[in-house]
Amino acid sequence: MKSVIELEKISYTWPGSDRAALNIDSWKLLEGERVFLYGASGSGKSTLLNLLAGILQPQQGCVRVLGQELGQMGARARDGFRARNMGFIFQQFNLLPYLTVEMNIQLALYFGRSAEKNIRHSIEELMQQLSLPVDLLNRQACQLSVGQQQRVAMVRALISHPQIIIADEPTSALDSDSRDEFIELLLKCASVNQSSVVFVSHDVTLANHFDKRININDINSAQVTDHVV
Repeated sequence: MKSVIELEKISYTWPGSDRAALNIDSWKLLEGERVFLYGASGSGKSTLLNLLAGILQPQQGCVRVLGQELGQMGARARDGFRARNMGFIFQQFNLLPYLTVEMNIQLALYFGRSAEKNIRHSIEELMQQLSLPVDLLNRQACQLSVGQQQRVAMVRALISHPQIIIADEPTSALDSDSRDEFIELLLKCASVNQSSVVFVSHDVTLANHFDKRININDINSAQVTDHVV
């Protein structure tokens, strides 16, 4: 089974710090693998995700995603590559409140420069899979419940059929039943697309949904600093 993400000899130090926030000798995410990544607040989970996305660049080492070394791309090329190949679901959902649901979803395709035909049909199909009424498409995001916003964020992350899905604490605002339902829906959709998943949380009770659990401290040999997020 081939790797979709490879980290080699990674070191990242925040500006103004004299100690590395992340030191990762090697780590791989395999094709179709679903990984639960956990660790205490301040252990470097979000820093690692920013490196995987190409938002941050390591001072040393190589981040390779789908065979492409991110450090060899310019910022604009990384943005396009990320939009085409990676789907993100955030703790705060990052929906633009006064845009409609449809416009929020379409933004993912715009940044990825996707010209998929019949995109409205694809959006409606995915919304139905996630038990979202199609008539929400014309409603502003700020008018939705928290649960609806979360599922819209999932539609936006999945609409471009990404090979990699990264979810950063996406269930923190939900009760236990809703958390389990959300994860099951996410993994079901990932299975249809044959997407690899990195799901980040401090709540280890969620780990049973995933193929593998990883404590970030087991792959990060750096000392934790005040700058780490």
